[in-house]
Amino acid sequence: MEGLYFKYSDLQKALYGQKVYKLPVNYAVSCPNRDGTKGYGGCIFCSEKGSSHEAHENTVEISSQIIKNKEYIGPRYGAKLFDVYFQSYTNTYMPLDIFKGMINTAVNATDGIVGLSISTRPDCIDERYLDFLKEIKEKYSVGITIELGLQSVNERTLEKINRGHTLSDYVKSVILIKSYGFNVCTHMISTLPWDTENDLIDGAKMISALCGYGDSVKIHTLYIEDGTVIGEMYKNGEFEMPDMEEYFIRTSSFLANLKPDIAISRLTGRVSSETALFENWGRSHWVVEDGLREYMTQNGIIQGINYSDGNTGGMGRFRA
Repeated sequence: MEGLYFKYSDLQKALYGQKVYKLPVNYAVSCPNRDGTKGYGGCIFCSEKGSSHEAHENTVEISSQIIKNKEYIGPRYGAKLFDVYFQSYTNTYMPLDIFKGMINTAVNATDGIVGLSISTRPDCIDERYLDFLKEIKEKYSVGITIELGLQSVNERTLEKINRGHTLSDYVKSVILIKSYGFNVCTHMISTLPWDTENDLIDGAKMISALCGYGDSVKIHTLYIEDGTVIGEMYKNGEFEMPDMEEYFIRTSSFLANLKPDIAISRLTGRVSSETALFENWGRSHWVVEDGLREYMTQNGIIQGINYSDGNTGGMGRFRA
């Protein structure tokens, strides 16, 4: 690994010889935390659009979304290889036959597709869906990555943000996914007001105990959108956001305790400026990320500096 952390783009180049570009797909799917199965309204930070503010509307047919995104990204970046990214909500939370149709459409939409990334929840992993994805992987020679929204390892925080799943759900789902030979991308939020630096350290230790080369992490900053539960809490002054210095401390501590061969796919979060109440302290995400790298350099921090094979103490409270 060169630099301060193992970049996801470097992992792609090692696997494919070049960068692989994501083609986001927005599909009309719900979530058990919205339809009443586990709760209503979703997580307190989740808007009606989920995480797909940069994607096409979900009324656009899947193959059209993929082709339009490829036509834009390909010439702009000289991209030749692509990963279809099912981004919004819980993409394994639909009838199996519909899921199969969605995936089959994606892998046959255009040439140059080398991978599928499927965003879902730790409590929505079903062996039937994984069995089908294994068939797809073998038939089309595509990589499969399951993106799991964990967000926090603090059970009280998970309850506060209304996630509707437990740490045990995450551990069990990762173990099952890895048994199929698929990759896992874990989503964490670094600046949740109810978390601490120690929670981020425990999270890094837990992920390190479960994941390795080929796996990745998206560690987001918390953004706050108007029209969400947390948006109303923010406007009412019910909590204070951690400042940027705290973001540097938490994120660098997370990286310091993370296994060096787990790739970093994202360090900040972004949202539409039209709906944002809080986003990266009013700074460009590039400015925030450059500040983090400067902080790490000044303090002699690189990914994995505090990691060792026996450094999995954070797993003590996580039992599948």
